Amino acid sequence: MNNIDDILAKLRAGATEEDIAKEMSSALNTAVQKKKEEDAKLAAHAIEKRTEKLCDRIARDLCSVLTDFFIGLDEEDLAKKCDAASTIECVKETLEAIADLAKTNILTNYMNLLKSIDDLRADDKPVYKTYEPHDADSIDAIINDWLKKTGL
Repeated sequence: MNNIDDILAKLRAGATEEDIAKEMSSALNTAVQKKKEEDAKLAAHAIEKRTEKLCDRIARDLCSVLTDFFIGLDEEDLAKKCDAASTIECVKETLEAIADLAKTNILTNYMNLLKSIDDLRADDKPVYKTYEPHDADSIDAIINDWLKKTGL
């Protein structure tokens, strides 16, 4: 496309400078768009790999701590289960799922929901408004006026 001989051939064939410029511009725009898509895929892949490595390391560390904890409690069976490759893989998958949730608004919305529910706890006492007369004689006066009006 950028070859001078190709451009000359197009000019000789009757193409205008504008047609050639539009064609070159279109090709350039398409190439730039493809490059952006490739870069985005590479960045997403790099983040995914980094997340996977981090989750793997955290899963191993967490299972190691749990193994030591259960050994300290003389719970050999639980310690062996925590040290198993299948347990480490399960913890890793759980951490990756949490990381995926963190990328979305679902986790934020869930946390906001929990905070709003926390404000509605059952042990909170409702606020009642009570009426306290400012003057004890005023209530008696109101009742006496009413009694007089009704003829009692």
